[in-house]
Amino acid sequence: APPQNYLEMLGQARNNLKDTAGATRAAELLVQHYPSAESWRALINRLWSRSDLATRLHLDVFRLAFYKGTLEEATDYSEYVDFAQKAGFSGEALQAFDKGVTAGVLGSTDAQKKLRAKLVQENEQDRKALAADTASALKKSDGFALFNIGLNLVGMQQYEKGLELMEKGIAKGFPKRPEEARLRLGMAYAQAGQTDKAQQTFAAISGPEGMTELARYWVWAIRKP
Repeated sequence: APPQNYLEMLGQARNNLKDTAGATRAAELLVQHYPSAESWRALINRLWSRSDLATRLHLDVFRLAFYKGTLEEATDYSEYVDFAQKAGFSGEALQAFDKGVTAGVLGSTDAQKKLRAKLVQENEQDRKALAADTASALKKSDGFALFNIGLNLVGMQQYEKGLELMEKGIAKGFPKRPEEARLRLGMAYAQAGQTDKAQQTFAAISGPEGMTELARYWVWAIRKP
């Protein structure tokens, strides 16, 4: 591997030359050979700054950042919470909020305390509605609803049940963007500590608008040091 300081200098030089591809390549090599919170943060920021990054993948970029522990500011956490909550993943939103509290950047203001109470309430509602929602999702012709119930359960750290529903959802079929479902299934395997399944899932994924990069970065993210 090239020396770390060489790669850092290369990245800086490419940046100065406005050579985005070259700077990204240097950032990727740094993460592969010298993984640290710093190098991961720089790489994920490159993903954020892509002009073609699909809006619907924003939550997935947050998930990678959260998994690698690169969220720092209060806004990083609160944006992640907001995205997860709006997408209907109450467990994930609550988990992200509480991590922000542990990091010492969230939870001190009245507005934030109100938000946490609301997240807890949404979480409870989702748990209560689980059986009925699952029954109705099983009757649908595609697996979209079932998959998302499973993904919400994974966010609540109910990995076994969540993964079972996600797998069933994928087996039922996805009329639109099956690659995105596979990407999220890979992430769920990673969060559940099933790294072999995650590796296999990510290895088969490619697509535009940041999809290929997200899958590739997850492969590096779950490698054992």
